[in-house]
Amino acid sequence: DENASLLTRNYAAAHTRLAMRYHSRHDLPRAIAEMERVQRMFPDYTSALVFLGQYYLEGGDTTRAVGLLRTLVQRRPRDPIARFYYGVTLAFLRDVQGALREYDAAIALDPAYSRPYYFAYSLLVRSGQIERGLGYLQQLLRVNPQEQDAQAVLQMMGQGAGRGPGALPAPSIQP
Repeated sequence: DENASLLTRNYAAAHTRLAMRYHSRHDLPRAIAEMERVQRMFPDYTSALVFLGQYYLEGGDTTRAVGLLRTLVQRRPRDPIARFYYGVTLAFLRDVQGALREYDAAIALDPAYSRPYYFAYSLLVRSGQIERGLGYLQQLLRVNPQEQDAQAVLQMMGQGAGRGPGALPAPSIQP
C-alpha cells in the first residue's frame, strides 16, 4: 500500500544520508555499501544511483560505474538526470562523442536543465573545439536568456579573442 511505499522511501533516504556522511569522512567502502543497499531497495532511484556511480568512479571502479549508469539509462531512457550523469561518466573515460550524445539526450528531454549545456561546453573546449562548445552556451541562452554564467562566458570569449565585447553573435530568442 501507499503507506508502506512511503515508509520504504524514508529508509532509502536515511541510507543515502548515511552514505553521504561516510563519504564526507572519506570512508568510501562504507559509502558504497550504503548506496548499494539503497540500490537493492530501489533499483531505479536515479539520485541514489548517481551517487553510487560517482563513488564507484572515485574508488577507481569505472567498469561498475559505467555498467550501473548504462543500466539506469536503459531502464529510464527519458530521465534527463540519468542521461546527464551517464554522459559525465563517459566524459570521465574520455569518450567525448558518447558523452555529447548523452548530454544532447538530456537537453532534448529537458531543455531547461542547464548542467548538460555547461558540461558539453567544457568538454568541447578541453578537446579544442571552442566554437562548437560556445554553441552549447548560445543554445542555452535561447532557452533561458537570463542564464548569467553563459552570458558571462560568451562575453569574455568575445573580449578574449580581441574582437571586443559582443563580438560573438547574439543568440536569437525566437520560439
